[in-house]
Amino acid sequence: MKDSMKFLRKEKMLEMIRESDFVLETVDARNSLGTRSIKLEKLAFQLNKQFAILLNKIDIVPAEVVAECIKYFKDKGIIVIPISAEKNIGRGEVVNFLLEIKEKLGKEKIVGMIAGVPKTGKSSVINMLKKKDSANISPLPGKPGYTKSTSIYKISSGIYIYDTPGVFPDARDYIEKTIRSSPPEKLKDPVSIAVELIQKASNISKNALSKIYKIEWSGDPYSFLEALAKKRGWIERKSKEPIIDEAARTIIIDYLKGKLKIYKKCMQNS
Repeated sequence: MKDSMKFLRKEKMLEMIRESDFVLETVDARNSLGTRSIKLEKLAFQLNKQFAILLNKIDIVPAEVVAECIKYFKDKGIIVIPISAEKNIGRGEVVNFLLEIKEKLGKEKIVGMIAGVPKTGKSSVINMLKKKDSANISPLPGKPGYTKSTSIYKISSGIYIYDTPGVFPDARDYIEKTIRSSPPEKLKDPVSIAVELIQKASNISKNALSKIYKIEWSGDPYSFLEALAKKRGWIERKSKEPIIDEAARTIIIDYLKGKLKIYKKCMQNS
């Protein structure tokens, strides 16, 4: 794995979970099941750790999708706390959960870890909990702000939390696994991924793409990529053909940043 992309290896993950009083996992509410780590969850439960999923970015997902995913996880016996680190929603609920663990364990100090698939908002959550911008943030894998090593932060009196490198996505969702495991410029086939993202966005709202990019939606993702490349001036010098790879990377980046409104219901992906 390139130096720009660090993942928490299973051995290190196991060691950190074993030493933790609690484990928090961030998932992206736009695709809750596709951005979770089954391996992380299994280890946390096997070691009998206090565990909760932080359902992040609920502000950019319809309320009914959030409610369905909360029910999905609760039916599985998993504690889930809906939050938006960007909008400072859910901070009190997370802190109260940690305070309850501290009281339950009867300790003056508890230390836990926050982990998750890259770009689900781990560092943003830490900043929300601390009420300070201490953890570096980037919306894109492999960019400055991507967590490459563990760091510990004080959340509240007697509550400390480790920020960790990303954990590998659940392999069931190819798109999420691919775009969260490599920087956009390193993707081998950005076009096929962008085509699927464009199709998903148009299925949710036919006018969404036109509103964002000011390009008329014809119903053909490839034509849309060509139009976007021409609009942005990405043209091959010799052939004068549009560079659709650049347009495709733009679509992927906009999805990761939350600009492109795409979401998947939990029951669609279970």
